[in-house]
Amino acid sequence: MGGSSRALDFIPGSSPPRTPQWFDALRGFLDEHPHAGVGEIGLDRWMENPNLPDQEAVFLQQLELAAERNLAVSIHCLKAWGPLENALKNNPRPERGFLVHSYGGSAEMIPVFAKLGAYFSFSGYFAHDRKSAQREVFKKVPLDRLLLETDAPDMLPPRELQTFPGEINDPRNIQGIYEYAAGLWNIPLPQLAARMEANFKSLFLAPSKASG
Repeated sequence: MGGSSRALDFIPGSSPPRTPQWFDALRGFLDEHPHAGVGEIGLDRWMENPNLPDQEAVFLQQLELAAERNLAVSIHCLKAWGPLENALKNNPRPERGFLVHSYGGSAEMIPVFAKLGAYFSFSGYFAHDRKSAQREVFKKVPLDRLLLETDAPDMLPPRELQTFPGEINDPRNIQGIYEYAAGLWNIPLPQLAARMEANFKSLFLAPSKASG
């Protein structure tokens, strides 16, 4: 085969494959967009053949960069809550806190992560009947640490919550999710919306630091 092999210049054993220049590229993007967030980053044991040590190494590099610049972080975690807790406890974190996206952990872990600076997002996917146990978990989340999301384009909410029905989750479905959450938490919709706006500003609009 002729031609350059640069496109295949991946780090062996990484999951998924990445180039050796990935971190420099990330840092460059953040230099260009200093108010952007970092993520979705995290740890995932649910994926096929997970390489957790490799995931942790990459996660910690990204987390440290976000902490240096005090950037918002969106964290993905599946079946790796213990390793995530250890990583967050033992390494720098952004002063503004971080988001545990579409939180699927236990009620017992909520105060642990909240103490470390976590916000927890509830997606419309949790409105499905089979997710009743996780809805009970979310009732333990302090309201000043709660956010709502669609998780678009994936993880469709139930049909009745889809403001814009289709096979792909539409970000505009957030309207139905807000209405559902207001009922779930038994809070008037305007009061819930105001609380979510304040939480969003606290996490995502707090001042960042210059890259230096």
